[in-house]
Amino acid sequence: MIIYIVLPVIFIFIVLLIRFAKTNTSKEKISVLMYHQIDLIKNDCSTITVEQFEQQLIYLIENEYEIIALKELILFMEGEFSLSQKSVLITFDDCYSSVIRLALPVLLKSNVNAVFFIPTQFINAKEEHNNGSMSRRDLRDLLTRGMN
Repeated sequence: MIIYIVLPVIFIFIVLLIRFAKTNTSKEKISVLMYHQIDLIKNDCSTITVEQFEQQLIYLIENEYEIIALKELILFMEGEFSLSQKSVLITFDDCYSSVIRLALPVLLKSNVNAVFFIPTQFINAKEEHNNGSMSRRDLRDLLTRGMN
């Protein structure tokens, strides 16, 4: 059921990105902060600690960056919304379960929205085939909490 929601959103996002790249001549740009995993201790090329993530959000907020939601990006790409020079989109690739356990509480506490790109092949996969991805319940939780 969740696949019927997630796949169309991803498809629309990709189509709009392609359309924007071909037709928008505006000098407005957007920065995208893309994360993979959040951990309590581990810190490597694809993982940051929850403390680092929280510090990065605090920095953005204190320095008056405008953290936008997916709907604002879509409106911008359609020419119906203007972005400030300090606009930022926060995304998570692969949607590891650590993101919902560790990053989601920080996002909610900071009142910040993020976009989640979900590899559907791992949703509720058997343990030996699951790479630590979110479950369907986790994905529903993201949607009910206003994440994209």
